[in-house]
Amino acid sequence: MTGPITERRSAAAAFLARTRAGTHALRGRAFRRFWLSQTLSGTGESLVQLALPFVVLAAGGTPLSLGLVLTAYGVARVVALPLAGVIADIASRRLIMLLAEAVKMIVHIVLSAALFTGHAHIWHLVLGSIAYGLAYGTGMPAATGVVPQLVGRELLQEANALVSLSRNAAQIAGFAVSGVLIAAFDPEIVYVLGGAFFGASALALAGMPNGTIIRSQSRSLLRDLVQGWSELAVRRWYWINLITHWLWNLAYAAFFVIGPIIAVRSFGGSTTWSLMSIAVAIGGLTGAAVALYVATDRPLLHGNLAMALAALPFLALATHSGVGVLVVATGVAFAGPAFLNVVWAATLQDRIPDHLLARLSSYDWAFSLAALPIGSAMAGWSVDSLGVPMTLAWALVCCLVPGAVALVDGELRTFRRMGAGDVMEPVAAVSGSRGR
Repeated sequence: MTGPITERRSAAAAFLARTRAGTHALRGRAFRRFWLSQTLSGTGESLVQLALPFVVLAAGGTPLSLGLVLTAYGVARVVALPLAGVIADIASRRLIMLLAEAVKMIVHIVLSAALFTGHAHIWHLVLGSIAYGLAYGTGMPAATGVVPQLVGRELLQEANALVSLSRNAAQIAGFAVSGVLIAAFDPEIVYVLGGAFFGASALALAGMPNGTIIRSQSRSLLRDLVQGWSELAVRRWYWINLITHWLWNLAYAAFFVIGPIIAVRSFGGSTTWSLMSIAVAIGGLTGAAVALYVATDRPLLHGNLAMALAALPFLALATHSGVGVLVVATGVAFAGPAFLNVVWAATLQDRIPDHLLARLSSYDWAFSLAALPIGSAMAGWSVDSLGVPMTLAWALVCCLVPGAVALVDGELRTFRRMGAGDVMEPVAAVSGSRGR
């Protein structure tokens, strides 16, 4: 006869066993170094991200200057992605990531020196943002493509979840440390620390093996780019997800325009928005943790349905719910895309052949990131021209599109993950694909 105490002990034992199993990927030295590099790099990114507006002001900038610096970074990141994907499919992905981290380090050390000596101007920050954006975009496809070279197929979701978990935790820590340093000292101190974290990330990669390098037979970057697009086109499940995720990203960008406006107008000002921003990071941490412990057998269906949670803060804003409800809704909302990102990355890494993986993931990143400035511009125009209620309405609909399409589209709905971690595609997808 078992009682409540025995049941609680059994549950605790099961949780501890799952925790040990959930960190199995970290037993491999190569993946452990990659995971450490991603964590250090994520910390550096959050440090400099929070410091950037204060750095622009310290250099004599204006809000227009800040917009210019951010635009330069965003455009450079998107421009770098397609070519970076081709290179990462024919060269050492470890070396590409290492060079990207080294460039990030140099950019922030140089800019901090210019700030310390009083010689920094806005054009320095614009050039620095371009270099940082190019390095960031160059490293992204390589980071996606290297994971299957470091862990077995059955550990792909776990490995991606561990990286997402640590990067979200690093974001929270980085924001906190950056805020304290800016308040106590000067923003250039944060740039020095950020550069140090990027340098440490490069050192972590230095001891990681190169993995398999597949040499292209075309000897032409243009042909490799065209081949990547043709391989994308024959995978219907892939480009449908790209389109629906692009629409979702419009709403994601709109949230960061509408959210602070309504927070200031109706919810007591900047304190509410600060709490919502913290909730975004905590939600990402939670979603990654769920992906670590929940091995979904239908990754595309369940991942896209999870993205519908992003509608919650729009509903809370539209109904003028209390601050507590709004903050909780924001946290729950951003757990959804964090979960999707993990299972989506694992699906790509399983179903896309290694010699195409970086290229196709670069198109994914470029397509999604290009939606962000468009969504920000649309939201700003929409608030002024259509009003807040209509803006909330179209953003909410965009949040629901990926889940709705996954429910009604048989191909997305029937993608299944098998016991060994393999993803089984529907017959229609396999017949049109030249992948494995």
